[in-house]
Amino acid sequence: MSTEFYDSEAKRLLDNPLHYQVLDADPTQQIAERIRKAIKNMVSKGSISPKVGPNLLPPDPKPGRFYFLPKIHKEGNPGRPIISGNGTATEKISEFVDLLIQPLVPALPSYVKLQTHGTAMGTKMAPSFANLFMGDLEKRFLSQQPDTPILWLRFHSKFATN
Repeated sequence: MSTEFYDSEAKRLLDNPLHYQVLDADPTQQIAERIRKAIKNMVSKGSISPKVGPNLLPPDPKPGRFYFLPKIHKEGNPGRPIISGNGTATEKISEFVDLLIQPLVPALPSYVKLQTHGTAMGTKMAPSFANLFMGDLEKRFLSQQPDTPILWLRFHSKFATN
């Protein structure tokens, strides 16, 4: 992929006002401050422990980083936009939520696990959240069908980093 194509496709994606808007300033510190206050409030109310609370916000949060991967199966290879959550004000919260919901995923009737190497894109809780969403959607969909399969499985790949 040429630099020219990458730059023009990134511009095309970022210029879409339905998905992105130009900001006058970086809101990262204001977002971090709102999160800091919410965490402090939750700790004072006993909603989360004083040991967990301080670990839910990175010391120096950064804005998310935009990049895209080409959709090689589509004509012209349009980009699939990704905002990396690494180092952002919500990264640690996402990781914490993932720890809470990850144990629910294997209980889904369609769960099949395959451990591979690689990395998940987006936030840390995205794979678990997507699996829970799909499990609920499958259950509701199948319950409304006159004929249902004897066995319904959905491939699940848990990505791990080395």
